[in-house]
Amino acid sequence: MAFMILFVGWGAILLWIALTDIFYRTISNTQIIIVISMGAISCWIYGIGVHFFFPALLFLVGLVLWYRGLLGAGDVKLMGALSLFINTDLLMSFLFVTSVVGAVIGIVIWGLSFYRKLEPSVPYGVGFCASFLFFLPQLPQ
Repeated sequence: MAFMILFVGWGAILLWIALTDIFYRTISNTQIIIVISMGAISCWIYGIGVHFFFPALLFLVGLVLWYRGLLGAGDVKLMGALSLFINTDLLMSFLFVTSVVGAVIGIVIWGLSFYRKLEPSVPYGVGFCASFLFFLPQLPQ
């Protein structure tokens, strides 16, 4: 029962983030704070620890990508926040699924750009949200 409540809560939060990223290309600090709070509650309910080393390393890589203009600041913060709650054994898989979802979104945006004027950017937050929901059932492990 607790898992279903958490899954619905995570789903609602991540859907909100994904939609704001799609329509406004922004992820607010408030949304990141809610993600971290929800993750802390999830970890407390399941009695699992939070991992800091690899998420911090991932965040630093994200900062470099942001500095080079390849990733938005909100995407970097979201990546760091969500990776806190992904098992370290699954972190590379999380990033791979995120990349696949991002590639699909990029192809769709590229295809739609022939019909409409679209901002030439990919809302990577959608990929992070979808990937996290994919791995959420494995959170309690």
